[in-house]
Amino acid sequence: MPIATVVRHSSLPAHTRRILVIKLRAVGDVLLSTIVLQNIRKAFPSAALDVLTEPPGADIVRSHPDVSEALVYDRHALSGPGLIRMVRRRGYDVVFDLFGNPRTALVTRLSGAKVRIGYRFRWRTYAYTLIVEPRGGGVHNTQFNLDALEAAGVPVTDRTIRMYPSDDDRRMVSQFLQSAGLEGKPLVGINIGGGWYT
Repeated sequence: MPIATVVRHSSLPAHTRRILVIKLRAVGDVLLSTIVLQNIRKAFPSAALDVLTEPPGADIVRSHPDVSEALVYDRHALSGPGLIRMVRRRGYDVVFDLFGNPRTALVTRLSGAKVRIGYRFRWRTYAYTLIVEPRGGGVHNTQFNLDALEAAGVPVTDRTIRMYPSDDDRRMVSQFLQSAGLEGKPLVGINIGGGWYT
């Protein structure tokens, strides 16, 4: 794999070949974290860019054109040490921990990556080489995610959230709309399951 080049100044190594972004759960949060992917891809066009998430979030990133591989962590099928081994085997140069819980902090710390970026959440700062001040209550979730890139010197040139449904997704929606008699009718979506006031 050729060495990636940085478009503009970055505190990340110019020879970065493998990058991991961690956002384990909450499908909406996984979707909002994808805003970092196109910016990382523009800065490191030839690097492998993987995303670690749990099964519900996997479909959000699996068909994303900037993602090299979606790593799926199923807590029922893979132990904590197994997850760490899975990540270490891939030899990441840089890990962005956008989730910041104790498990992802530990995985980040033991990933083998020289550059580990995460947020100042209690004692978890031990895991990171670059610590980002969290602004979760003061900014939109997309900016919270972009803060990690900006702290690492990765240029943010695209602030658009994009979702890339697969052909199977499109077929399923089409079949549902047909069977429900809703095809061609205006639709309104309401999410009554959000867990945070934001």
